[in-house]
Amino acid sequence: MLQVESDVNFLIDSRIDIDSLLSSELWTRSEGRVAFHKFWSELRGYLLEIDPSWSIWVEWYDGKLRGYIPFTVDFATHNKIMSAISNFRDAEWSGGPDSINNLAAHIVIGFGGKLSNGDFDHDDSEILDQIPTQGVGPHFEVREDYIIDRMSVDQSRIGGDFSDRTEKLCPIVLQSAKDLSSRLSGNQFRELSDAIIKYISLIDKSNLSDISWGEVWGVGVIIRNIFEASQRDIGDRMLPELEDPAKAALESLLTLHGPMILSTREGQELADQSQLFDKNRAERAILREAAKDIAAAISLRTDIATKSAADAVVDAASAMAEGSHPERGAVYGLASVRNVMIPLVAAAVVTSPSTIGYLAMGPTGVLAAAPVSLVAVEGLKKSPRFMAFVSALGTRFDDVLEKDPIAWLSENARRFAPFRSFFIDNKENLLSIASHTPELKWIEKYIRMIEADENL
Repeated sequence: MLQVESDVNFLIDSRIDIDSLLSSELWTRSEGRVAFHKFWSELRGYLLEIDPSWSIWVEWYDGKLRGYIPFTVDFATHNKIMSAISNFRDAEWSGGPDSINNLAAHIVIGFGGKLSNGDFDHDDSEILDQIPTQGVGPHFEVREDYIIDRMSVDQSRIGGDFSDRTEKLCPIVLQSAKDLSSRLSGNQFRELSDAIIKYISLIDKSNLSDISWGEVWGVGVIIRNIFEASQRDIGDRMLPELEDPAKAALESLLTLHGPMILSTREGQELADQSQLFDKNRAERAILREAAKDIAAAISLRTDIATKSAADAVVDAASAMAEGSHPERGAVYGLASVRNVMIPLVAAAVVTSPSTIGYLAMGPTGVLAAAPVSLVAVEGLKKSPRFMAFVSALGTRFDDVLEKDPIAWLSENARRFAPFRSFFIDNKENLLSIASHTPELKWIEKYIRMIEADENL
């Protein structure tokens, strides 16, 4: 069911056309993709070992699974080949495996195609992972001025997933938060006061569909972490004790926050992820420091991100503190880093030589990173991978495929250069967080590709 939901979200978000859909890689956003590819590699070898006649069908499925056009032909020729094979008469289909495979091979060769004869060079290590769609937490996109900014709840389509229970609890929680805020006077509890004000700003909406419930989860985690830390500081006489009315209001807010956030889709999804989060204290510390360093680096780069976008990542990283439930802050922080990485990666690679080489010529194009012909660049308009890159940038680039691709690539190679330098400057932290987080593993190959481009 997770894969079905992922596929549906991809179809909605990517605005892909039917031709591109038919040439898309299968199951690109699935957590089980790596395991299935391993299974397929073993099955492929077994089929070819027991009967070489499987070759043509193995190559066809291999291409569909991994996202390349089989038989070394273009997409239109591939369609003609498959149409001709599907029009075989019943007598031809009943001639046995060797007969039908030979007929199919003649069709492929007749259209100028080539057969691999079981020698597949599309190794998994050379195939770029599909850029995923953004999930729970704050969403981001590249603006017209080539700066990443926050995406509104309406644009990101993450609001609206709440229940009747949410509608009943939200006004009570809001009043509890306002009551607490009024009781936190002075500068003694400034950090807690600021977090409560942020919390109020998130849920004080006339329409609950306008609320980013993932962020409400994150600020709720921050409030609890601050409260627990303040209790330790009070015990160590570093802070005065909260007055009874303020303490009662805070405890009431935390008690009500739980059932309210769990009555939303994003809250429940983050709760599910928390239960599956299995990193130990040392691993959490590595992830936390890497996330904080990445957030700080984004904050310093006003040429790639607005203050609003940077602050959202900083806040998410700060939720990754150790507390009674460190997994809750960890999943939110990592989800937010993942979301901002999606447009960052897309902006860094969409015009890179290796990307164009890969999309035009397959995995060997990544290695060559050579200039490509007008015909090849025109082919980007039909490339589902290129469409995925453009889609990941955000809604501001919907008209890219209607423009002259050569002019667009030439112009934007310069405009997107700061994003590439960001990945070079922060390579170690990005690789560290990717190596420890399955949800961010896809970033690794893109970082290597960006690095290779910089060395050309």
